[in-house]
Amino acid sequence: MIATFTHSAIKKIAQLSIGLAMAATTSLSATPLTEAQAIDMFKPLRFYGLKSIPQDVDGSNVLGVHTLSSTGADLRSETLYPPFVLSPRRQTDGMIRQLYSLLPKSLTDTTAFAVADRFSQNPEAYLPYLKSRQKFVIAGSFMGIGSTATRAAYDTSWAKDQHIRELAQLEAMLALAGALNLTVTNVTYAMGDSSGAIGGAVRLEMQGKMNALLVSYGYPALQGTLSWGADETIAMAMAKLLPSKTIRIQYANPSATQWYDSQNTAQRITTEKLPSLGLVQTASSTFDIDLAVFTRRVGGANNDYQANDSAQTTLDINFASRFSGYTAAQRNKLAIVDGRMFNGSWDSMSLIRPNTDYLAYGGWGTFGNKMGLTLAVAKIVYNNPAARKQMYLEAVAHDVFMGGYAEAQRGALFARLRNITTDWGHWSGWKTQAHTNDSFWVINDFVNLRMKAYYGANLGNKTFRFSPQIWRIFEADVRMTPADAALPVGVYRTSPSFMNPQNGVFPKLGLAELIPTP
Repeated sequence: MIATFTHSAIKKIAQLSIGLAMAATTSLSATPLTEAQAIDMFKPLRFYGLKSIPQDVDGSNVLGVHTLSSTGADLRSETLYPPFVLSPRRQTDGMIRQLYSLLPKSLTDTTAFAVADRFSQNPEAYLPYLKSRQKFVIAGSFMGIGSTATRAAYDTSWAKDQHIRELAQLEAMLALAGALNLTVTNVTYAMGDSSGAIGGAVRLEMQGKMNALLVSYGYPALQGTLSWGADETIAMAMAKLLPSKTIRIQYANPSATQWYDSQNTAQRITTEKLPSLGLVQTASSTFDIDLAVFTRRVGGANNDYQANDSAQTTLDINFASRFSGYTAAQRNKLAIVDGRMFNGSWDSMSLIRPNTDYLAYGGWGTFGNKMGLTLAVAKIVYNNPAARKQMYLEAVAHDVFMGGYAEAQRGALFARLRNITTDWGHWSGWKTQAHTNDSFWVINDFVNLRMKAYYGANLGNKTFRFSPQIWRIFEADVRMTPADAALPVGVYRTSPSFMNPQNGVFPKLGLAELIPTP
């Protein structure tokens, strides 16, 4: 029997599971565990939120099934446990695998990486990987509180239950590391979408609890700031393991507030990210990375796209002019973040000039998401021109021409997709496999035409292929061909084959590839 739980039933299960987890972890920081005991800690923590659809791609409106039975059996359409999976977002997952493949082999041969929630779904599968390494890097996030405005509302919310569960997942990972004699060298966490009035206070509370947990397990040096974001944390953790770099930062409007980051300013959010990336801000004329941050104008809305905003256009043009005369050497150091809106670039103005040799670009996700991920990319590809060009162009194709507001969400791509079906939205996605297939033919055609029109001869013979999920359009994976660097892809769906980017010419990087051959 497959059951669909009500919210009250889910909360009862969650509270029971959390109670079991917390009881099981009492004083474990002072008590060495066996491997089996540590694995047992994950049992009540496996399903994210114990929802009937742990992954949105398995929603009943798409595949006709729910994925958690009344007995707790995992009925997902596919097992999802490869390393570095942050969420059901192929676009993020694919970028993580690209970045992993660019890390020094001396680092990846000795260090295991995992994201707490995804690791917790199937920790047994990771054991051979962990046992082949000596060090362990843990990344994760605490669920955002959304628009919750009062402490009383938070105390009775699903978010608070989930925060307890997420702390228990982190503790279970620390305990397992101890049982396997692994040294935890980095713990990077963030807090997700929170526009409500008490977001900042809840974040500080979770930061304190996380740091106290690290101290209790003997890792006081790993204490840190809980920044805003979520999906970028593993990329940031990877970047931090590389030698420190200096960064100069310029903002169009440093005081521009960011909706999903608890209304904090662009400057504050960015500054809080830097330590977790191994970056040091400098005002000197000598620096490693030059960061340009496009933001909303003073008085501009932070949660609504406003077309034909002449004041915004003036700010954008004036800010872009600072970089328009850059030489190739200067562009090689320039990372660009379009922070004017979330989940898509505002328009193509932030591309400054149709060159393909910028260091990195980001316009997707919340401000914290795109800032952390773009700077992680910038640091990791810094000395790799081929990877730098490929990841820059893939980010532009995805963030500007497939997911941008002017181009896609409110523009020509939106109109073309609406010609296929009105039962579709840029955020909500589509309802049938047929519409998915039809949509991505349109997307691939549109984006390639726009990339060619924008970059012209600078693009050469490059084309871009998007591989979809059965969910939201702006989280698809994109790969440039012919590739300049042999960067791997992630894989979520094995059926139908259309959903699998590994059916192209790209190398595979899954859990099996990370385990040494005997």
